[in-house]
Amino acid sequence: MRHVTYEQLKNELINLYSKLPFLPEFAPLPYEWIKQQVLPTQRDASFSLQSNTELMSSNFSSLIDTLVGAAPIMHWPEIYKESDIQIEGVSCDFMEHLGVYTIIGDTGPFQSQNMSVYLVYMPAGLTYPWHYHPAEELYFIISGEAVFRRDGHEDIVASEGMHIIHETNQPHEMQTYDKPMLSLAIWRNHLDVVPTLIAR
Repeated sequence: MRHVTYEQLKNELINLYSKLPFLPEFAPLPYEWIKQQVLPTQRDASFSLQSNTELMSSNFSSLIDTLVGAAPIMHWPEIYKESDIQIEGVSCDFMEHLGVYTIIGDTGPFQSQNMSVYLVYMPAGLTYPWHYHPAEELYFIISGEAVFRRDGHEDIVASEGMHIIHETNQPHEMQTYDKPMLSLAIWRNHLDVVPTLIAR
């Protein structure tokens, strides 16, 4: 695995945005990249990502290498606490396997008042249960695939190069089966409100 810097992570995002117009249309990258200190932490999902050999792409191999290579220098937060999991049928096991780190946002190397960017990694056979948040969200799939379920829409299998939008407070769920999924989640509006798990 190659050594990656925050600057390389930034450049990969700029390159991706330059090729996919729907990304800046949803949430433009910061005009000025404000750097901030990162407290690197590791979770099981980080090690899983770094050892996963199934994350391949014909179009985004450099981006994958950079996102995976940055794993050791990023902060991997615990998105939900065990005390949050008070919902029948929802196991807290998924929290150990769901991998998220911030690129632009509170715990990432860059900050913005207008948008956030997260890496989201789900190994094969994982369900991210129904949840919602006030922020509007765009998921861009870099590698692998997952089933996306959203209120008001039919289920869709999203794979490399596809994107899915979650509206404000729209309940949604993601599930991987035989393949892992590596994606970027981009938020706009209401950036300071964390997701809430719900029973379905």
